[in-house]
Amino acid sequence: MVANIDRRYWMAALILILLMAFFAGLKYGDHKNKDIDGESIVTANPAGEREAPEVSEVKVYICGEVENPGVYKLKDGARVYDALMMAGILPAADLKTVQPARKLQDGETIELLAEGESDVNSSADKPSLPGRPPTIASPAGTGLVNINTASAQELDGLPGIGPALAQRIIDYRTANGPFATIDDINNVSGIGEKKFAALKDLITVR
Repeated sequence: MVANIDRRYWMAALILILLMAFFAGLKYGDHKNKDIDGESIVTANPAGEREAPEVSEVKVYICGEVENPGVYKLKDGARVYDALMMAGILPAADLKTVQPARKLQDGETIELLAEGESDVNSSADKPSLPGRPPTIASPAGTGLVNINTASAQELDGLPGIGPALAQRIIDYRTANGPFATIDDINNVSGIGEKKFAALKDLITVR
């Protein structure tokens, strides 16, 4: 009788020990999973720290009716007007052609046109009207426009030259005499580096 009681006692004790070991294992596994989750969260943070910082400055190219055309560096969020002030705005400039209150974009080019030239770029690309082929004054066989003899309409046919600028070219040569070289056209207000680069292979002074 006593032996049976001892046997049941030891069996119950063994079962209790096994249950305790089982629950202890469950608790340890749950704790380890939490540690792994915590490590994954911690290791995720350094990756975020390596993200590229936001651009704090922009670089833009300013040309046209400015005193000092070139590349300028400004703080991110600066306006077109800020860049133009750095380059120096010429009296003949028309600010309405560049949206002065607009925020600058990194790498963009801003060309400030003269008053009366807001349609210059579009007129250079628009097709000729039916029945009105483009006319260009040029010496026979050269295909070049003679800026000393071309009419306002003929000058208007050149890329980047609108009606207002064509008239200024004529007014300049009337007041100062014929152009000695094609480089002299740079003396006309509204002819900047970019326009002259597009014109120099198309004009002559013969």
